Amino acid sequence: MKPSKKFIVNTVLISTLGTSPGGVLEILHYLRSKNIDVGKVIIIRTKHEESEKSLKIIKLTIWLCIDENIEVTDYTFHKQDIEDIEDLKEFKNIIDKVVKDHEDKEMIFDISGGRKVISVITALKAKSISKPIYVAFITERNRMNVKSKIEEIYRKYNIDDVVSKIESGHHDISTFQEFQFKELKNMLCNEILCKDAKILKLELSNNDSGYEDFIKDAYENLKHAHNELNRFKQTGDAYYLRNCAEKAWNAIVQATNALILYFRYSEEYIKSHRKRREALDEIERRYLEIRKLGFRDRYSARERHLHELCFYENECPPLRIEEELEKVKKYIEDIEKIIQKRK
Repeated sequence: MKPSKKFIVNTVLISTLGTSPGGVLEILHYLRSKNIDVGKVIIIRTKHEESEKSLKIIKLTIWLCIDENIEVTDYTFHKQDIEDIEDLKEFKNIIDKVVKDHEDKEMIFDISGGRKVISVITALKAKSISKPIYVAFITERNRMNVKSKIEEIYRKYNIDDVVSKIESGHHDISTFQEFQFKELKNMLCNEILCKDAKILKLELSNNDSGYEDFIKDAYENLKHAHNELNRFKQTGDAYYLRNCAEKAWNAIVQATNALILYFRYSEEYIKSHRKRREALDEIERRYLEIRKLGFRDRYSARERHLHELCFYENECPPLRIEEELEKVKKYIEDIEKIIQKRK
């Protein structure tokens, strides 16, 4: 099944899959609950009969219970298991291809499913490109219940036919409101998807970004800006007002650096204002929650009023500068909240 023409895929979830669907669905459900705009799920698996069954259950559950517009595809290793060093190299080539095929997208990795060696290879690749890695913890009891339900679903329904018809467009999602499919949808949404699974984000990035230090620097610059504003009020010297504006602009820059590095961009993106604007544009395209906060527009507005008009052109109405300081404070706080929320 392909997403509608209006749906743009910016974020891709890359998941390893074993013989049960555990992990993929739970991680996707978790990410979407955090407003991370995952538009495509890529399943990496071996050629195992149970894995094939799980893939089809995953597709149906995603389309019926999470979002019918999500694209689901798979990259399959030609054997049932990795048995020797050549298999290992071949599987690594599959991971490399997945990454290369999606290098223009934001990638998130899930290593919950599959054999340990598959998860390790995938995790190492994610680490090498500084992408986030997640693991879902599902109890053995839940895992066995899911396996039992899958067997029941396959006994009751021709799942191969249902998936095929949806992918080919012969079945519309509304079909599942019909009586004969209501039980299937209920089983998928309430018994296959383990919404209470524990989700862990692994911190394996190569980039020791120190984004929290940038937040501290942002607040420190804002504090200095207020000090300069107080000196202006005491002396009337416009020199202090210009200093205030530049300190406030530096606070914006430091907070923006924190946001950019938090989203795993390289330090190249914090070396110039142009690169910062490029990074903010990309982040807003990929993450709905960031787009709603409008950091790109706010960054440019503060650059214009504080850095260009006040500091360089000496156009510094005191009341406007006081208002700007409040906006700077809110900008830093919003970025700090994003970082804390998504930890």
